[in-house]
Amino acid sequence: MTTMSWTPVNDAMDFVLAKTIPSFKVDEFRFSTDLPFGQQHICVLACVSYLIIVLGGRELMKAYKPFTLKQLVFVHNVIMSAGSLLLWILVLEQVVPMMFNNGFTYTMCNRAAYSPRLEFLYYLNYIFKLWEFIDTIFLVLKKRPLEFLHVYHHSATAAFAYLFLWKPISSAWVVLVLNLAVHVLMYYYYAVSTVSKRQIWWKKHLTTMQIVQFVLDIAMLAFMTYNVFINEYFVWVKDYGFKTVPGCYAADPVTQASVSAVLFGSYLILFIDFYSKTYKRDAAKRAASKKSAVNGNGYPADATSSNGITKEE
Repeated sequence: MTTMSWTPVNDAMDFVLAKTIPSFKVDEFRFSTDLPFGQQHICVLACVSYLIIVLGGRELMKAYKPFTLKQLVFVHNVIMSAGSLLLWILVLEQVVPMMFNNGFTYTMCNRAAYSPRLEFLYYLNYIFKLWEFIDTIFLVLKKRPLEFLHVYHHSATAAFAYLFLWKPISSAWVVLVLNLAVHVLMYYYYAVSTVSKRQIWWKKHLTTMQIVQFVLDIAMLAFMTYNVFINEYFVWVKDYGFKTVPGCYAADPVTQASVSAVLFGSYLILFIDFYSKTYKRDAAKRAASKKSAVNGNGYPADATSSNGITKEE
């Protein structure tokens, strides 16, 4: 009698890959510079090109009328939401059994937690982040405002996804699982907003979810930094009773901790600022709208959503 697989989506991916690329083995995957966008200078070039295209495109579009792109934007958002969900499930199918069989600290710290299969999924996530640059190109073509938060978040996150491949760390799955979960709902919201004028009640909570995501990312960073740095650089601290989890794997702790701290910290500050400005403004508009309704005047619903993308997106 055959037993039920606990990784059906991974099994389906293996089946498709076996039929399309017979020589490719996911469980033997290792990131290398031979892969598409695998070289450091290519990643840098992609991010710099993104900034040049969107900033230059914004100036160029001043001479043209905005494009509608409604159907194209809808399809893009559906693909991004469905793709994020698929990748999220693929990662969880690897992480959850590992955690169930070996415990939380093993899944966070052990070198084996950075398995070839997860590394392949991290690579797919990196490609996803480059594909997300299209979000901003749509904004430029539609002549929507380019928020600093949006442009910074897209370019920095793509570079950060590459860092996880260039400098492996066992806890990389935490950042990925949180980010993908938010993106499933975020792109779903964008897709629905593209074809419907109806106000979505949970729009506000998307930004809240992103803030919670970065708080949890910082907690993960603190856990890894504490254990890795004490075990590798400050062993003498243990003499004073400090307990650690031994063997937490990080290929380059200093670089990873520094970059992660700057990125997570800046994201958290920017998203809290965005939340405060956007929803305080919304509350003020609603109050003004109620007051002006007596005189027969009204105001359009605010079109700005979390991550700097407009409601129509």
